[in-house]
This record gives sequence, structure tokens and C-alpha cells, in this order.
Amino acid sequence: MQYTEEVTVPIGKTYINTVLSNPYYISGILGHVTLLKVYDKVKNNYFPPSEVKEADNKFLSALVLQDEKGKVIVYQGEFIGPNVLPNYIEYYLKTNDEKIEIKLNFQLKERTDGTKINIGCEFIQRKGFFDFFSKNYGKFDEHLVKGHIIPFINSSLTKFIVMRKIYDETLELNEALIKLRELPKTTGVIMIKSDSLDFTGYFNYNGMIGSELKYNDKLYNNAEALAELFKVRNEKVKMVIYEMPIHDIRLTFS
Repeated sequence: MQYTEEVTVPIGKTYINTVLSNPYYISGILGHVTLLKVYDKVKNNYFPPSEVKEADNKFLSALVLQDEKGKVIVYQGEFIGPNVLPNYIEYYLKTNDEKIEIKLNFQLKERTDGTKINIGCEFIQRKGFFDFFSKNYGKFDEHLVKGHIIPFINSSLTKFIVMRKIYDETLELNEALIKLRELPKTTGVIMIKSDSLDFTGYFNYNGMIGSELKYNDKLYNNAEALAELFKVRNEKVKMVIYEMPIHDIRLTFS
């Protein structure tokens, strides 16, 4: 039976899917799995990535475990994945001696406040007569989920986020204001600047969700900032729009 947990993060599903469908990221997140070589479909064997002609999603791997007595043991095996379906990503590991299997899956669901991630992990250990009492790895599936995956999702995942510039022009302010009414259906930050004004706005799929304007030595926030910006005339401004896959942007101004 697999161990499951759910977590919701204020990040778009597309971006999360990109991270969780990368086997090298996953092996690093798990901490106990190292990908040594990639399977080459042409050569029918495992090779370092630099020597692979046509890569498969199979890897020669090392599984590092520590039993309850503190002894560290390394198993060689095969790591397979990702197998990507709509809103679903899965991985599978099996040791060469066929005594250990790990099944890992992620189910993603887009929400208004971000993405809900359902994490499922199953650790299967088969013991023979002579090694039944020699190695016990406890609740290893729970350890992978609660000890490695969830901490990454809750803290480190947001550090992967990079703002992507999608617009950068110098234009008249009235043209920039038209752009404000035509914001892309994504989440991000918009900046409009000149010698006399400095405007920063945050938007999501529903439009502007917060803004700040510094103009004539005064500071305006949110609706007031937009109202004052529309009063300004005859300004040449630089307008930059960044896409940033954060749904619930925390605003520091009131």
C-alpha cells in the first residue's frame, strides 16, 4: 500500500510539471537515488549522457539506504521515468536483486490559489530466508515523502522560479496604459518607469491584483496608484513585463 500526502503550493501547474517530470531533479530531491548512466536505445546499453545517441527514460541507478542500525548499503538497479500522463507523473525503481522496488507518483490539480499536488510513494521490500532479520528500512516511503519531497515542494521549489521577460519597450505612457488593459493570461509583474514616475503592478489570470506608484514625491497604492497613473500625460516611459509562475503573490504594500 502506498503512502500518500497532499500539499498545495502557490505556483502554476505547468511550472511544477516541468520540475517534477525531470528525472535528474527527482533523484536529487529524493536524496537516496543517484542516476549513473542513461539507457541508449540505439546501442541497447547504459552510457554516460555525453555518449548517448538516443536516450530512453531508463537509468542505471544506485539506491543508498541506511538500516535501523545505522549501516549504509548501496543497491544497484534501474530507475525508470518519467511516465507522463495528463496531470499525472510517475517513476519506478527496482534493484538488480529484485528485492526492493520504489513506486512514486504525482497527481497535479490546478486551483485558483495555485496547484494541489497529491504525492504517492510505495516502498516494497522482499526478503529471503537468510536476510529476513538483517535489514529493516522502516517506513521508508513515508520518509521519502515527508523527509525529502514535501520539504522541497514547500521551500526549495519556489527558489527554482525565474522571472521571464515577455515585454520590454520604450513608448508613450498612453500606449503603455492600453497595454495594461491587455495583460497576458498568466501571472507576473509589470513595471513602468520614467524620470518622474515609478509604477510596479502585480497581475494574475484575472487582471491586476496590486500596484504601487511613486510620482512627484508621493506614494500611491493599488486602486489609487492606477487612478493617479491614468492622470499623467505626455510621458515617455519604459515598460517591462515579467512572467512569474506564482499565483498568490504576497504584496508588501497596503
